[in-house]
Amino acid sequence: MNQDQAISYTLAVLCGDNYECMRRHIAYGNTEALHNDQRLVIEPSGFFERLYRNTLVSVPALPLAEIQGVPIIFGRPCVKRNVSQDGIERMFIKADIVASAFFLLTRYEEIVRRDVRDEHGRFPGRESLPFRAGFLSRPIVDEYGAMLRKWLCEVGVDVPEPPKQFKKIYLTHDVDCPWAWRTFRSSVKATLAKVYRNPVQAFNPMLCYFGLLYNRDPYDCFDWILEQDISLRDTYGLEIVESVFFFLAAGTAPKDRRCYLKDRRIEHLFRSIKHSRGKLGLHSSYSAGKSPERIAVEKEQLEKAANVNVRWNRHHFLTSREPEHMAVLESAGITDDFTMGYADVAGFRLGTCHPVRWFDPVSKRLSSLTLHPMTIMECTLDHPEYMNLGYADARRTCFDLLEQVKKHHGEAVLLWHNNRLAGHNRHNYQKKLYVDVLQFLMTKSIQKRTTSD
Repeated sequence: MNQDQAISYTLAVLCGDNYECMRRHIAYGNTEALHNDQRLVIEPSGFFERLYRNTLVSVPALPLAEIQGVPIIFGRPCVKRNVSQDGIERMFIKADIVASAFFLLTRYEEIVRRDVRDEHGRFPGRESLPFRAGFLSRPIVDEYGAMLRKWLCEVGVDVPEPPKQFKKIYLTHDVDCPWAWRTFRSSVKATLAKVYRNPVQAFNPMLCYFGLLYNRDPYDCFDWILEQDISLRDTYGLEIVESVFFFLAAGTAPKDRRCYLKDRRIEHLFRSIKHSRGKLGLHSSYSAGKSPERIAVEKEQLEKAANVNVRWNRHHFLTSREPEHMAVLESAGITDDFTMGYADVAGFRLGTCHPVRWFDPVSKRLSSLTLHPMTIMECTLDHPEYMNLGYADARRTCFDLLEQVKKHHGEAVLLWHNNRLAGHNRHNYQKKLYVDVLQFLMTKSIQKRTTSD
């Protein structure tokens, strides 16, 4: 194994859909014997040489240098144009955007700073280099790709620009608490509390618990969620918009609560999601975040309960603690993971708004597992220990991030929990915000059709 695979992987991400027409024009590494097609020459910073000598590369100090307004993590902000003796114009780049992109895509910083974790064992977004340098809200790897296209065009290589529209939209929902009254004890307690305050509805908790009354449990807003999601899907089409529900299957930690797959109401919920053409995924437990070997067992339990093949995952509490834990997902048969966002601050954790295959910088192996960077998680916005935003600021943050995804023809991954959509008051604006975000996405679809017409 040599460093060529890591470099090829990174260039493939940077070039995106234009990989075939761009790669042959880019030289990186040995530049002594350039062939005529190589018009863009990027000077390596030495990052990959140190990595493949098993030498850890430290996180650069701030402030970072910038090239044409874009921060670079390795290399120098220098660009020179040159015309060779045989008349071939080339551009020489000393900014190592290949190593910079690899650093972000592989969560390399989380490997060299293993002592930095929060109470849940997660790497905090506020500790990340992109946050500290002020560019977490920008998909900087995609900006590097845009610079590559621009530079190639300047030396006479025609590279098409991707359309400024959403390539894919995932409306995802983590089902941590499907029902407020999920045990006999809690339903009896709620009934007794309602007898004096609201006797007409006093027995609703008991009726909901026994499956005799649907949609009256405050957390059971799944029909409403599906209605909203289907409306956006009808606007864009099923090939663009997918609705995904991630279910807990097991777990022994208090944060996993009691496993609910054997609840008599769960079968009805599974049928509703399948009927609406939604997808089911595994919400691997908080316990599995600490002991990843549990994931395969939990996946099997969900498959048995829902009678589906489970291939998608998101960790409960986003507790994908160490980059190497991705290998356990892969070995368990998970093909796509939707965990890659920071809990404490919104932004682009992998530096991109495009799905990428996971590359393990420790084993230096390219895996078959696809990572889908998360764009927005609702509790990141309003949680007092996270961003603690009011409605107006949360709305603006969502729209700004989605504009970035649209600009780079990326993939929007939204996460709203059903229990956070249970109602609306001055302390919980999430239902209104979700409607506003979907309306914003619908407006962008209408603008796209109007422009194409």
